[in-house]
Amino acid sequence: MHRTQRGVLFAAAAIGMATPTLAIVEDFNSGLKSTIPWTYNVPGRSPLSSENAALRTYGADSLGVNFGAFLYQQFNNCDNVLNLAFANDVTRNWEFAVTFRAKFSQLQQNNDPYGSAGIVVGSDVDNYMIIYIGRDGINTGLTLAGELNGGWFFARGDYPGPWNDDEVYKIKIVRQVPRASATPQFDVFFYRNGGGVGPSGGYMYSFDSMNGLFYDTLNTLGGKFVGIFSDTAGNTDISGASRSVFFDKIETSLPMAGVKTLTGTCTLGDADPAWAPTGMVADVKIVRNGQVVQAEESTLGANGEFTLTTDLSAGPADMYVKVAHWLTKKVPLNITATGQTNVNFTLLNGDVDRDDSVTIFDYLAISDAFDSNAGDPTYNWNADLDKDNSVTIFDYLILSTNFDLTGDSF
Repeated sequence: MHRTQRGVLFAAAAIGMATPTLAIVEDFNSGLKSTIPWTYNVPGRSPLSSENAALRTYGADSLGVNFGAFLYQQFNNCDNVLNLAFANDVTRNWEFAVTFRAKFSQLQQNNDPYGSAGIVVGSDVDNYMIIYIGRDGINTGLTLAGELNGGWFFARGDYPGPWNDDEVYKIKIVRQVPRASATPQFDVFFYRNGGGVGPSGGYMYSFDSMNGLFYDTLNTLGGKFVGIFSDTAGNTDISGASRSVFFDKIETSLPMAGVKTLTGTCTLGDADPAWAPTGMVADVKIVRNGQVVQAEESTLGANGEFTLTTDLSAGPADMYVKVAHWLTKKVPLNITATGQTNVNFTLLNGDVDRDDSVTIFDYLAISDAFDSNAGDPTYNWNADLDKDNSVTIFDYLILSTNFDLTGDSF
């Protein structure tokens, strides 16, 4: 039984994979990092800058803003749209995630009890997509909407429950090219108070050329910026200097000028060739002189391709990579002024209990799940080493081949 790409993403979320912590991280420690080329300028906006210092505050660990006016057609005058401009290579895989809290009670509700905050990505002030948490009456939830060539549209909306102030939301968008395809796919993940809200974990939606407006906005128009926003939707923010929306962290692997990139393919050994590792998360540590100088997680593409960003200086280093039930692999690096390409390697299989060793305990875990199929009560995703949706003698053979091996360490 072969999994569809979407099925693989569901499975990845269901086994509790973390969301990627990317190399470029803004944690708003009393301001913005000077190493990240942030801007409040929005292409096509008049005036160009959306910065409004009277409606934003840099705290010790967050950017606090008031709900920022109105993001809609001729009223596109949202305040404090903090964003990053795409650099040269807009076609490669990238991710953007924001973690924030919102006090929807600070909106003085008019006829339409509504407000929102989240991610905006597009080419200019009149052509963009927004992926946001919004209050709509008594409920709150994730919505995709936007504007394209002067027309406003809602692409999708889910409202899973009542709103509460100060809940912690995380929205992540991922651009990647699926296996045997030249068409980019945009995946949306949503987390609420640390838990995934989608049908299986945080995975919510996928969009490609079959999804019309979303694809056109993010791909055909050649998105030029991605950032954060908040919107009153015509209501009045009564919070004053206490602020209403608190952006706690932004994480991204967006291609930007001056940032080095590491690209390559992580092959997950002994997996069924028909299985795509899309959405699998690699735990990555870069080591120099015996010290971890960068630690993050990176999402794999359909063929195991990955992209990391780094601000490390040029020179040699070692990268240690661990994925699910595959053993840690040490990969030598030689980082140049632009990064490094063709960082290709294969991980060994068999670490069912994920302790980075293949031992009798992994054998016992396969025995407990033996002869089960995906969906059975005894099925163990980690014991299904070859990823064919069944735990069989072939999984024993993989374990036997790599028995008594351990992952690389430093």
